[in-house]
Parts: sequence; structure tokens; C-alpha cells
Amino acid sequence: MAGHRFGGGNVSWHCGLGFNFAGFYCCAVAGAIDRLRGGQGAIARLEQETEAAVCELYQRFCALCGYYPGAGLAPITGANKTLTSATWRQMLARASQASPEASPPQ
Repeated sequence: MAGHRFGGGNVSWHCGLGFNFAGFYCCAVAGAIDRLRGGQGAIARLEQETEAAVCELYQRFCALCGYYPGAGLAPITGANKTLTSATWRQMLARASQASPEASPPQ
């Protein structure tokens, strides 16, 4: 994906910022991706959520979701079928084996 500038995708456009126990994300899916990949990607405090910080999150997470401009996927609608990429299958398999606790990291 070198050279591609992510500007957010359909999830962030339709749903806005994401938020979980770790902090704030460019969208809710980014929070889930970060959780499955071990965390450390959240913006800790709302006042740190600047345009530059959100754009950095787009760079980090959008390609892993697939719903970014240029991915060739249809806009999010209730009629979309579930697509699972090889990357997601690997992350979900690791998560089901490790079964991370639903508590904030120490």
C-alpha cells in the first residue's frame, strides 16, 4: 500500500470516531483491529485527537479493514455480505486461541 494516502473509509464516514477502554480511534473498527493486534494504537486522551493524529490512525488501520476509498468495496449497507480477508482470518484465529481478557491492559 506504499504511496496510498488513506483518508478514512465508509466506517469512519458513517459512524464517526471509535472509542474503547484503550482510548480513541478513527473509527470503531480500528479499535477492534488494534485489540486483535495487541493494542497500543489508541489516542489516549480526547484533547490529543487532532487531524494529524487521526490521519496517522488511517494510515495504520484502514488497509486492515478494507472499507477505505480505492478498496473497490461497495458502500456499507444492510445488504452487504460478510467478507473475511486472510489477514482477518489470521487475527481471529489467534484471538480465539489466546482469548484475551476484556479488561484494560496494565
